[in-house]
Amino acid sequence: SESILIGAGVLRNAIGVFGAIAVIAICIAPFLRLSIHYIMYKIAAAVSSTIGDEKIIGLIDNLASAFGIVLGMTASCALLLFISLISTISAVTVT
Repeated sequence: SESILIGAGVLRNAIGVFGAIAVIAICIAPFLRLSIHYIMYKIAAAVSSTIGDEKIIGLIDNLASAFGIVLGMTASCALLLFISLISTISAVTVT
């Protein structure tokens, strides 16, 4: 977490506040989209558990679990993208 904070400072100094917001927006858009899908599947599983068939409930719950795993992988990839952008910007020096 410390390297992320230091990297965010380097990124902010290198390309400015608007560039940092753009990089964060690129990283957060897929994460938010998958989060909404995950929450909706969890809600659907909870609602269907009261009136649905056990196989259908299990299927919806397993789909929610799969979206949770994909959400975690997307968050990890977004973090790696952010770190790689910070590393690239800090490696290039302007003379």
